[in-house]
Amino acid sequence: MQAQSAESVQTTSQSASATSPSFWRTQQIDTDVNVQGFGGLINVPTANTISYGELHWTFSNLTDNGAYTNATSNGLYQDGNNLTLTASPFPGLEATVRNTGGTFDAGSDLSANVKYSPTFIPKEWFSIAFGMQDLGGITDHLDSQFVVVSKDLGPLRFTAGTGSFKSNRARLAKRYVGGFYGIQYQPFEWLQLQAEHDGVNNAIAAKFKTPKAWMNNQAQLYGSVMTGDHDVGDGNDSVFYQVGLRVNLFQGTNTGLDTHTYKAMKMSDDLGWFLAGENIPGFEESFADGYQSKLQNGQQMQQPAFADQVSHLIALEQALLEHGFEDVWVGHQASQLFVRLENSLYNRNNIDAIGVALGMVANHAPAELAALDFTLSRYGVPTFRAQASLSQLVKFYDGAIMEPKLTAATPQDRDSVLASWIGGEQQPYFTPRVKVYPIVPNFIGTEIGQVDFNLTLRTNVHMPIWQGAEVYAEYDLSVARSEDFDAGGSFWKYRSQTGLKSVFARQTMQLPFNVYVAGGVGIVKEQYNEEHNVAVLEAGWQSNNGRHRLGYHYAYLQTRLASGIDRRIFTGSYRYYMPELDLNVFMEGGQFWAGDKGVTVGLSTNIGDSILRVFASETDVSIKGIGFTIPLGSRKDMAPSKYGFQARTAERFNYGLATSSYNGTNQIFVNRAYRPAYMQQLNGRYFNFDRLGIAYINENLPRLRQAYAEFVND
Repeated sequence: MQAQSAESVQTTSQSASATSPSFWRTQQIDTDVNVQGFGGLINVPTANTISYGELHWTFSNLTDNGAYTNATSNGLYQDGNNLTLTASPFPGLEATVRNTGGTFDAGSDLSANVKYSPTFIPKEWFSIAFGMQDLGGITDHLDSQFVVVSKDLGPLRFTAGTGSFKSNRARLAKRYVGGFYGIQYQPFEWLQLQAEHDGVNNAIAAKFKTPKAWMNNQAQLYGSVMTGDHDVGDGNDSVFYQVGLRVNLFQGTNTGLDTHTYKAMKMSDDLGWFLAGENIPGFEESFADGYQSKLQNGQQMQQPAFADQVSHLIALEQALLEHGFEDVWVGHQASQLFVRLENSLYNRNNIDAIGVALGMVANHAPAELAALDFTLSRYGVPTFRAQASLSQLVKFYDGAIMEPKLTAATPQDRDSVLASWIGGEQQPYFTPRVKVYPIVPNFIGTEIGQVDFNLTLRTNVHMPIWQGAEVYAEYDLSVARSEDFDAGGSFWKYRSQTGLKSVFARQTMQLPFNVYVAGGVGIVKEQYNEEHNVAVLEAGWQSNNGRHRLGYHYAYLQTRLASGIDRRIFTGSYRYYMPELDLNVFMEGGQFWAGDKGVTVGLSTNIGDSILRVFASETDVSIKGIGFTIPLGSRKDMAPSKYGFQARTAERFNYGLATSSYNGTNQIFVNRAYRPAYMQQLNGRYFNFDRLGIAYINENLPRLRQAYAEFVND
């Protein structure tokens, strides 16, 4: 489809709104997260879900008294602390972790929720959703199920549903039973009015929102003032509030809130009828209309004029070096161009480095050459290799075609390639690299407290010394912590103390058949009474297309303390990548850090440079959880070749919440199904956090052109 198709649709929509009464002229009704952790009103869920790729954090002081009391209210509701973290890892799906309690210093209840709205039903008909609350919990204070239907009419949304509530606990509102309903009215972008009956109580609310432009269309704040005929008993006000933060997880793709992404469009094309009701524009239409790079704005590539082929190659090598890439080699054999380089600039996601490098190749390659063989390395170890037609690559970066038809090949050392080479400047060795990032050991929703944390800044200094070899050290600085992490507190032995954390020497190498191994020795201090001499071995194999990955991990930890114990870790893992959904299915089994034996399974999906994951493990303890990874710092770091060192933030921040159960109880268990970070270096540092495969690259092709347009052509 051509761009004019999108224009005609837009014109028709404008004509229709021009003839409608002014009352109906409004934007779509926003869906934000309610007190219970679902997209909805106050306590009532709607059949509409938050947008794909969004993450919402909310805090409300309206809590269920029967879950955990503040010891002052004798009603169904109380003034407490209610925190939710909700994300949409797939169109129509919401996953939530909720923590509710009476006070921060007392016990609280951690629960998981899920809601799904079928995406094949056209939204102009109606929306329907099914949900479960307190999924898999032990205490089951809030365990319930519901089905709900919603219908939008202009600025109005009508909602009705029914459900069941499991708990018979006293002073707990049995919501959903017998039916619930509500109405929302959004006359302006910044205001939404709500009224509901949740099956027990009636309530009204006014919600206020900040303009999306205030946070560069990547995030939005909202807040609600709520009141009703809640049975709050003595000592509580009947007016409550909620605040929320709505964040777009598609970082790195210049995609804003309420904007269709390339990934969603590809998914819509791949899944066909299953996503037909989401009104996601088709891939071809979107590519022609909204996803052309800046190169299309009258900036077609112009080949520099050089007297001979060698001059072209020298110009390409110098351009790559000046941009900041390391260990750049350019060569040719017959009609084939070879390019090899080290990326230390785009550490958040190597796809940016690939996009920039291929764009520079398309702009500098001699016209006499027909094919490209491109290899990316890490400290001299080849990790990614792709081949393409140079003419196709030029057309792709000019915006004339949608796909450059990249194909995968087994990475090779340069000495194994028969070609005439130039280059080898700016070697990566003996260049210090420093990164600083936060870590937050925490306990959420325990019987001891609602939120206990230990904020720590970790500094990592590492330096490559020869091919595949590096040394590194980590130092922790404890910044702030809750009382339970103080000496003598309930969690003091799990705190991160100020001081040297670890020292390591590692060697990584590539073996035949695309197998990689990494071995290392070091000293590690995990926590109180856990200080070890460590020997670690990692091995991994990945298919050329990136769909399959096998891993093996082994570590022997010899205690350095008289009262400590030795530990052994050995696990095997398998990951399957589904490019149609950008989804990883993974499993890992063996013996973990605490000596627990069992298996972990889960799903993770890439959303821009963020990752959402759900997981479950069965060892001596059953664990179910949700986690996310968000990028830190900028997409492009400083070039070490210009200063002789490199300082940057870490690539990403990981956080997860999980509930555990053991013999019918939910005791506190630490480091179950756990493999330390020093046993994950191969997959992280060398393979782009498991995103260095041609299947992943081909599912994110506009990112290649966008990176070149932003970092080179802008």
